[in-house]
Amino acid sequence: MTYMKKSKNFSFFIYQNCEALIDLLRALNDSSGRITDWNYNLVFSWSHVTCRNGNVISLSLASNGFSGTLSPSITKLKFLASLDFQDNSLTGLLPIYLANMTHLQNLNLANNNFRGPIPNTWGELSNLKHLVLRGNHISGHIPDTLSNISGLTELDLSSNELTGRVPMQFFTIPKFNFTGARLACGSSLKQPCASGSVLRVSTKKSKLGTVITSASCGLTVILLIGALFAYRYYRMHKLTHDVFVDVTGSSSSELRTPVFNVENYEFWSIRMKTILKSHGLWDLVENGFDASDPTKEKGKEEGSKAAEEEKSTSAEILIKDARALGLIQGAVSDQIFPRIVNEETSKGAWDILK
Repeated sequence: MTYMKKSKNFSFFIYQNCEALIDLLRALNDSSGRITDWNYNLVFSWSHVTCRNGNVISLSLASNGFSGTLSPSITKLKFLASLDFQDNSLTGLLPIYLANMTHLQNLNLANNNFRGPIPNTWGELSNLKHLVLRGNHISGHIPDTLSNISGLTELDLSSNELTGRVPMQFFTIPKFNFTGARLACGSSLKQPCASGSVLRVSTKKSKLGTVITSASCGLTVILLIGALFAYRYYRMHKLTHDVFVDVTGSSSSELRTPVFNVENYEFWSIRMKTILKSHGLWDLVENGFDASDPTKEKGKEEGSKAAEEEKSTSAEILIKDARALGLIQGAVSDQIFPRIVNEETSKGAWDILK
């Protein structure tokens, strides 16, 4: 396989992940506009997104005021291991298609407005360790299929509308909570409704504990929202004093450029060169690179130290070129983007825009 083919696969992967996450954000209904950096730049620099070995493995989107639904596009993130949407206002039935995300280890949908039963197919999530669904409107029985998840260490179904008996095997899970629902547990089943609790608990103490827990959760949410607003104010205040602002999410010196919309090419290209130079990418954009296999052209024996060094250097160049291409793609308007959508190198995209 040539390095040109690897570059195509890498660019396609970036586009596929970006497309899936943007579809997801649309369905979530981010009415407060808190997610501002999800666009067609490199997905690895987006907020609330964690990547490893080129794959999106975690989405941490708790307490963002979402009021929409979960899009099926999330299943395109095939290596997702952690999904956290707690403390939002998401609606709809619990998605059956989440059963296809077999790499999931942590699924937290607590304190939303999901309704309906827990899908039987969720028993196919064999790698799941933490399942937290408290504080929704989930009804029906707890499906026996969840017992197929042998590695489950936390199961929180509290404060829902579930009915029936709790399967006995779930009382062996290290951390469980079935309180605040119409489930048969506690003294009626001679099993506690929550791990670490005793069967006979004073009703007054139980209610007081619920009040204290609710107050603590409320205070935590208020503090988080206050912190988010304070950070947003700081960022906006800083922008009014800076000439440039980051277009990639970098923690280094930040630069800003207007979006290219045909009429402003001269000023746009000057600022774009400055940004690319600040990231050490302008030489790649201006001169391009040789994407052929360096070991074959130079006659170096496969597996030799020199060949491996050449491959390592070429891989680094491919990654840098993908970063440069992402910067260019993110700095053009929707009207211009189709012109460069099929370009797989930064030089190719730049030359088209000249």
